[in-house]
Amino acid sequence: MGRIVIKNIGAGSDSRAYKKGSVAIGGRPLGYGPTSTTGYWNGIDPPTGGHALYLMSGASTSVSPSIYTVASNPELISLVNQIAGQSYTTISEVLSYVNSNSDVYLDSDLSQNAVMMVDSYDTRSYSGSGSVWYDISGNGNNVNLYNSPSYVNNNIIFDGVNDFGIISSTTYRSLSLWAYKTDAGPSTWKYLFDARSGMGNGWFANQGQGTNWSATMYVNGSPVGRSWSNLPTNSWFHLYIEADNTYTGTINLMSRYSNNEQLGGYLNSIELYATTKSPDDIALLFNAKRHRFGL
Repeated sequence: MGRIVIKNIGAGSDSRAYKKGSVAIGGRPLGYGPTSTTGYWNGIDPPTGGHALYLMSGASTSVSPSIYTVASNPELISLVNQIAGQSYTTISEVLSYVNSNSDVYLDSDLSQNAVMMVDSYDTRSYSGSGSVWYDISGNGNNVNLYNSPSYVNNNIIFDGVNDFGIISSTTYRSLSLWAYKTDAGPSTWKYLFDARSGMGNGWFANQGQGTNWSATMYVNGSPVGRSWSNLPTNSWFHLYIEADNTYTGTINLMSRYSNNEQLGGYLNSIELYATTKSPDDIALLFNAKRHRFGL
């Protein structure tokens, strides 16, 4: 199964690598190695359900970072405590340490129970053209794109006029996505996504939510009330939301299930899961790609 691919803006001529300090990590499948001009080092895949932690203190284009792997969140907390000389007990504390330290980079595998994973930064998922955004989870739940959304700066852009996407029918319980909405659209009702084709009244729009979505909604890693007003406009955000049960069906993206009432904006990556996620894993979902968007 594919994992959530971590590629963050900021290194050399390729925006799909991650850079901290003087060293850039080029994760798979790009396969960068160190050279005298780029300073890239090959990344590694973290263990299934685990983490890869890079220590880049003193690293340069001629000295590789130190890499540690752990198989679980408790092991990650223990490892960071050893490195930092701290006594952290929560993932939030670990993430605060990682994000405030220019010499530490964390890559997490959150692909467990994923039934669909698309990522516009990953060339296996989207090459930059075409009408199919490919599922890299291994389950074949691709996104079909309609009316030629554009592709700019590694993001898929929907015009708010007639562009939309449809996720293939699958069984799911929770959704994670990175989006930027402009609120451009042909009407006052504009849909970030609409899942009613498979779950009765379940949907998420700008003026109401269906009763089949639970009250669990996180924006940028923090719990918020289930309201459109809690989604930022004209800025990137991470959304995690879960249904009150397991559902099967297609999902419209940036439009109503009837392929109208479009929303203008960008999509970057989306995952569907067969289960719900813990608060720790939701925080890790946000942390995994936040640096792409300057968050």
